Amino acid sequence: MSLFQQSEVQKTKVAPSSDEYVLDQLCVCEDKLLKLMEELESSGKDVEQLMRQMEAEEVMRPFAFTRL
Repeated sequence: MSLFQQSEVQKTKVAPSSDEYVLDQLCVCEDKLLKLMEELESSGKDVEQLMRQMEAEEVMRPFAFTRL
């Protein structure tokens, strides 16, 4: 069973202290990424161009996510 299939079956909240928590979070992320990819593909936008634009913006703010 793939992560996507598990996420379709598993809709209950998993406690952060549970051994299954990380797997559950991966499933949630996979669902969101798949939905985002579907939206991008159906919008007709060039995904390669969007990726280049995101990389360029990331280079412009290299320390944005390094705060602790």
